Amino acid sequence: MAPRSVPDRWLDYSSMGRQIEGTRFISFKVPLKMGICSNLPSENRFTIPDMIQSISDQGARLGMVIDLTFTTRYYNKQDITNAGIKYEKIFTAGKEVPSDDVVQEFSSIVHNFETESQDDSLIGVHCTHGVNRTGYLVCRYLIDYKGFTAERAIEAFNKARGHDLERENYLEHLQQRSALIQSGEVLPPKLPLPRKQQEPARRRDQPPSRERRFTPYDHRRRDRDRHRSGRADDFRGALEGSSSGEEHPSTPSLHSVLGWTLGVVCLGYSLCVHWYMQGVMEEWIQEHMTQIFSSRCAIT
Repeated sequence: MAPRSVPDRWLDYSSMGRQIEGTRFISFKVPLKMGICSNLPSENRFTIPDMIQSISDQGARLGMVIDLTFTTRYYNKQDITNAGIKYEKIFTAGKEVPSDDVVQEFSSIVHNFETESQDDSLIGVHCTHGVNRTGYLVCRYLIDYKGFTAERAIEAFNKARGHDLERENYLEHLQQRSALIQSGEVLPPKLPLPRKQQEPARRRDQPPSRERRFTPYDHRRRDRDRHRSGRADDFRGALEGSSSGEEHPSTPSLHSVLGWTLGVVCLGYSLCVHWYMQGVMEEWIQEHMTQIFSSRCAIT
């Protein structure tokens, strides 16, 4: 996808939903910076100021935004924090059910905000379209910690967002989770959960390593990268051993022996050909120069 292109199917979804009844959640699609949506008609644009104004028009105030997209290209988070709104980023891959780590981080962020905030400001949640990843995590929180059944949570989200949660694997997983919670077979982790140590600043705005997102079809590339990494580690270890004065037994492999032998044979063959051709050329030159000299003497 081009860096300045509008996300696929972004225009098919309404910009903003409404507050989910009985909760502090409100969902919307990802707002775009003007560099991306400047070519769109004004009525189709949805930027950070539009997002804030839309919630204000509903008589509410936005207190926090949780960004679930798997990129940072859509807008600058400073535009949100400069407006006095808290911003949280959770890189969440699309199409697959969010991992337990993502669910726990989302739950901790929401719980901490609800506990610490002194007013009824809303928690805005968005992914690219504000429907599937957003709907799953919002419904999952309502099921785990607010006593909602899957049917009630999904119905409340769909009604407030104006679009239905679409992905079958999300819906099926929510149903299964709700059944386990309602039967008492599973208890959700107690809140607040300890936040994991944050990554260094240079990686805070970068998605997780691609190694964590390999599909079965990527196994060849993964094995190749691991093989290369292993060879590099072996080479580095050999250098460190030699620099520290350690002795290592020399056990040349069959490939190295054959390689050296073939190189010596080729070198010898090249030298022989060179010497032979040099002798042939010298004889040819002497013979023809003698004939030329003799013919000139005969003419004279």
